[in-house]
Amino acid sequence: MATDYGNYARKILRIVFSQDELKSSILPPGKPHLRRQPLDQDRFKICMDAIRYKFKLDAVNFGLFYRALLRRKLTDF
Repeated sequence: MATDYGNYARKILRIVFSQDELKSSILPPGKPHLRRQPLDQDRFKICMDAIRYKFKLDAVNFGLFYRALLRRKLTDF
């Protein structure tokens, strides 16, 4: 079991995406000027929904949580 939200999110991403996908892609949404393509949007949404349900966050609070805390942890994957 994961010890915090960052570990839990990384575990979920490792289950849903292959190691190659995680190495060669960036977190959605991607920007057109970036070289690497973003991860698949549908599967990424499944991951984020799992995290939202695990930590009992509604959609508004999850958006704030993702931008302020979780995205930083996931960019240092």
